[in-house]
Amino acid sequence: MLGFRRVIAVKDKKYFEDLINSTHKENKEELEIFTAEWFNEQAKEDINYNIYPDNLEKFEGLISPNGDFYSCDFGGHNIKAYHLCLMNKDKWNITEDFTMDNAFDLLLKKGWCATRFLPSTGTYLTAPMKLTKEQINTIYDLMIKFDEHLDMSNYLED
Repeated sequence: MLGFRRVIAVKDKKYFEDLINSTHKENKEELEIFTAEWFNEQAKEDINYNIYPDNLEKFEGLISPNGDFYSCDFGGHNIKAYHLCLMNKDKWNITEDFTMDNAFDLLLKKGWCATRFLPSTGTYLTAPMKLTKEQINTIYDLMIKFDEHLDMSNYLED
């Protein structure tokens, strides 16, 4: 590495773009990789990024089929889903053209569900299929911890 990690301490994306454009061709690819990594690290800090299950830190989040809960902030489901998908890219055969836009849908197809909140409608659940017993237990734990109600009737076995 050219030592960029030590000298670049700015958050201005335009600065990085200008720097890449002015860099010698042989160093350009290395700088582009560093820039992508640096902004990824900033995103982790900026959205309270964590790709490991937590102890129901927030009401909103993603729930794996085994009941593990991944908290996220309002509007953070897609970015959290994207990083969880990248973490499992080999296992789930994720290709290079995979984008954040389809990450949440992929998790839903894999049996995940999401707890959500909108000021206009309140709390709700997003799940395309029946919930697992483990997901149901996690949802009950959430409802108790945050004193919220989620209607699961459409997602329970008959």
